[in-house]
Amino acid sequence: MADRKINPGMAGDTPMADLTRRRVLKTSGVMTLMAVVPLLSHCSGSGGRDGHGTGAATPPARFLDEHQLNTLRALVDRLIPEDMDPGAVTACCAEAIDHLLAAFQSNPPFIYAGAPFSDRGGAARNDFLEFVPLDEYEELAWRLAIEGSQGLPEREFNGPVKGMQQIYVDGLARLDARAVEQGFSSFAQMPAPQRDLIIGDGSDGLVQEMMDIAFPDTLDAMYGPPEYGGNCALVGWSFTNFDGDVQPRGYTAEQVVNGDNPGPFDPFLPPSFGAESADPASVRAATGTAPQDIVMPSTLSVASSEIMAAAMMNADGSISRLMASLRPMAQQRVATLSSRVWQEVTRA
Repeated sequence: MADRKINPGMAGDTPMADLTRRRVLKTSGVMTLMAVVPLLSHCSGSGGRDGHGTGAATPPARFLDEHQLNTLRALVDRLIPEDMDPGAVTACCAEAIDHLLAAFQSNPPFIYAGAPFSDRGGAARNDFLEFVPLDEYEELAWRLAIEGSQGLPEREFNGPVKGMQQIYVDGLARLDARAVEQGFSSFAQMPAPQRDLIIGDGSDGLVQEMMDIAFPDTLDAMYGPPEYGGNCALVGWSFTNFDGDVQPRGYTAEQVVNGDNPGPFDPFLPPSFGAESADPASVRAATGTAPQDIVMPSTLSVASSEIMAAAMMNADGSISRLMASLRPMAQQRVATLSSRVWQEVTRA
């Protein structure tokens, strides 16, 4: 849980008002939901930074200025919006991204939290609070990723590299410029639907360049350990009922052997989850409700976990490529289930 990856895509609103992210995450998995929600929107123990409220982990100096940070908050708010559950703003995702951009203003760099345990699973102390030094190869790789090559010969052995810092600065400025073009003072002042149109504009290279890292960065901050600056008060783990890091306490033999109880939406899950057929009879048997009366969560379970993993690997961190590969599967899944429901309705 304490590791970060060097290769750090867009989630829109939940497509059904009364289907909360908590319910979907419990049936479909975090990564399936976060990868599929954006394409559907276009198709249709405790809190604190240190995990226990003391604020003991010291974040690096900020990289973004206050205006840029407000723009970033307005962006992450559309990636994981606030609904019945907390969103990216409440989880301090913008602040966590800012900490990452300023990672090398701290010594050791604000990159890898320590090990082996936090104090959330019974350990006497929180090792995650002590960030570890990087070796020379790790430092070079991370400086390239965050700061870019900056014209330095020792960093341009494979050519120039635009770092995350410049990508965010250029992208956030572009969001504001697009807002001004539409008569608003800033991107943060725009209504949510108009913000969605801008960040979903695939023809805007600067915006999409930023989106390809802002999406995974926001997910990391929302659902990662709070020592990295996000998941404030553990809100990302709380509403998903995720236990977080439980070592060294771990799980009992009973908890390992007996999994979670079946959920009412299990018939809608893909075959790799061991689900039953999603025919109307199984839906009625599982939920006691006719399919036409159910908000269909199946549209969020587009692919098996194996297909989803392959699609994410092939996308190589690009949300635009991930969306393009999953959209045909989403459309087919929606069409198939809609047909089944319509057949049941017409027979009723």
